[in-house]
Amino acid sequence: MEVHQLRYFCAVAEAGSFTRAAEHEQVAQPSLSQQIMKLEEELGVRLFDRLGSTVRLTGFGQVFLRTILFELKAAKEEVAEQQSSVSGPICIGVIPTIAPYFLPLPLSLFSRKYSQATITVVEDITVRLMDRLRSGQIDLAVLALPMRGHDVESFQLRTERLFAILPKTHRLAKKHLVPPV
Repeated sequence: MEVHQLRYFCAVAEAGSFTRAAEHEQVAQPSLSQQIMKLEEELGVRLFDRLGSTVRLTGFGQVFLRTILFELKAAKEEVAEQQSSVSGPICIGVIPTIAPYFLPLPLSLFSRKYSQATITVVEDITVRLMDRLRSGQIDLAVLALPMRGHDVESFQLRTERLFAILPKTHRLAKKHLVPPV
C-alpha cells in the first residue's frame, strides 16, 4: 500500500469521479484508476461501485475511508502531542545559594507533568553556569541576578524580599530603610 494510492482513494471518494479526482491530483486518469485497482487488489475488496461517469463507495470503501481519516487524525494528534511535550534529558544549572530552597517544588511538579523528561541539576557559580549555558553543557540556568546579553534570554521567576536583621540596640534598628553599604 502506497501513500499516493491512499491520497488517490480519498480524492476519488471526495470527488465522486475518477476524472475529477485525477484533475485534482494532477495525474492522468488512467494512472489514477490503475493505482486504485492495485489498492483494491491488495485489500482483496472493491472500494468503489463504478456507475458510468460517477463512482460511489462500497461498504468496504466506506470503512476504509473512515479508518484512513481516523488514523490520519490520530497521527496528527500524536505529532502535536509529541511536539508540545517535553522529553529526554534536561540539565539545569543553579547557584548553590538558591538550589535547595527554590528547586524542590518546581522540579517535583515538572517531573509529574513531564514524566518522559530526566532532569539533572548542576550547582555552580554564576560565571561558570553562564559559560556552561553558552557551550551547551546545560539547558538553562537559575541565577540570582538577571543576565544580559544578545545570546541569552532571561525572565524573572520570583521576587525575594531581603531583610536586615540587627540587634535591638543597634543604631540602625529603628530605621525602616538601611542605607546602602
